[in-house]
Amino acid sequence: MEKKNGISGFSKLLAFIVLFFSAVTFALGWLFAGSLFGKVINLLTKLALLGAIGIPAYQFVKGLAKGWKILYCILLAIYIVGCVLEITVIK
Repeated sequence: MEKKNGISGFSKLLAFIVLFFSAVTFALGWLFAGSLFGKVINLLTKLALLGAIGIPAYQFVKGLAKGWKILYCILLAIYIVGCVLEITVIK
């Protein structure tokens, strides 16, 4: 995959997806607030954000010491568990 300025095309695509879903979530949030569809859109936005920041973050830590990679994995797991719990826990 071609890289320009250290950012891959896939990361750029994920960044666009995050922007798109975030705009839809904010624009239609009042319409789908509390519904399953609203929760799913919110989850998709957060998972796209994970890809958009997670991939460049891993590229940053892969050249560092093992402790940084462990911290990255812990933070990634916390983020994923938070996303899953938010969609499954009914408030």
